[in-house]
Amino acid sequence: MKKGIIVLLFFCLVTVVSGCHSINAQEITYSVDELYAIALNGTLELDTDDAAVTIIGSEREDVHLKLEYRCNVRGILVSPYDLSIKEVNGNLKIQDRKNSGVMIMSTDVTYTILIEVPQGVSLNLIGDDDRYQIVNISGNVSLDMDDGIANLSDTQSDVYNITMDDGVVRLDDSHGKLYARIDDGDLICDDSSFHRIDVKTDDGTVDIATDLADDGYYRFVADDGHIVLDVLRGGGEFTIDGGGVFSEAEYTLTYNSEEMRIYELAGGSANVTFTMDDGTVTLQ
Repeated sequence: MKKGIIVLLFFCLVTVVSGCHSINAQEITYSVDELYAIALNGTLELDTDDAAVTIIGSEREDVHLKLEYRCNVRGILVSPYDLSIKEVNGNLKIQDRKNSGVMIMSTDVTYTILIEVPQGVSLNLIGDDDRYQIVNISGNVSLDMDDGIANLSDTQSDVYNITMDDGVVRLDDSHGKLYARIDDGDLICDDSSFHRIDVKTDDGTVDIATDLADDGYYRFVADDGHIVLDVLRGGGEFTIDGGGVFSEAEYTLTYNSEEMRIYELAGGSANVTFTMDDGTVTLQ
């Protein structure tokens, strides 16, 4: 039986290697500098891996994509980098395919993407170890990333939907609705005015500075994470179920039990809830 397994593994290895290219210090390059159609309220979907991505919204009516990929490879290369670009029903889908292959002993990878889009488009971003800079977008933003970094500024989006495994997302001057599911990452929101927040984190840090709307919805759930809520304007009732709490003097403790604490902050009537397992809440 063991002999049969060894023969089968050897056959598979020969089959794989026969489809490979033996590379000795070869540079693999791929570049795009093109214009593509998109509706002014369409969706740009971008699925990449380990790229430095810049997305800028403006008054333009099409998409300008400028992409540079360069990789020095030494060893065996299977399925070098390729790119899929599809225009579908007013939307644009861009997906890299370099992960469909195997690179052994690859070094010095440079991968940059610049995308200029109409300001009103929505973004659906899927990334693994990417670095995003997103500026001046008013469409909705959906971000699903693993071990990446994203900075969003001057955005006027109504909805932010963030799924993050182990990265950092920073929003600056944002408003509308924020939905986030975080495993072990950090979410930072500065100078915001959200009227709906629904955040669940496992072992990350959530630091949000925002106005509170009297009719808003604010819900935080954490396992072993740390949540910091800095109320810029407004007030209301803050219910913390479990975990530890640190509050500034402006917050008045109105109820205290072994399981639950309730604070009030003058200036509004928002309802804010925290459901904590073993995490901490800081009210500022």
